[in-house]
Amino acid sequence: MSLKRTGPMFAAGAAALLMGIPLAVPASAAPADYTEYAKVAGASPPSNAYCQTIYYPNPNVAAGRACFQKYGDVFWLRDRKADGHHVEMRGQMPSNGKKFRCHEGRGSAVGWQKCTGFASKIPERDKIFWWLSVYEGSNALNTTNVQEVATT
Repeated sequence: MSLKRTGPMFAAGAAALLMGIPLAVPASAAPADYTEYAKVAGASPPSNAYCQTIYYPNPNVAAGRACFQKYGDVFWLRDRKADGHHVEMRGQMPSNGKKFRCHEGRGSAVGWQKCTGFASKIPERDKIFWWLSVYEGSNALNTTNVQEVATT
């Protein structure tokens, strides 16, 4: 299947390439430097987290949601559909090229899940590019635009 790619995502990638910043193409098969399997959160992300929603199979059906909480470098994920697909949140540090992957695999019934093990690996006072994808197995079906967030 092909990925949905939109203008802002490619604009961010083009700008990064022009500045000499190594940036992974969202939903690429490139392995992450750090992978964590999300654990049930038992709560929702804080209101100051940076969030986005992914839609699949059409623009009117929310398949998942992800948030980046910059205090603590927490990746939050929520699968919104019981359809056999899973959502993954990925990020990359433009300063050093390190890649992060938070994999949700418990399904939509458990609600919010989170990855909390990246805090010691994400540099302070930097920025992270992150995106959310819907997967069937190891194949990305759809990917959001890249968001840039300053780390603390």
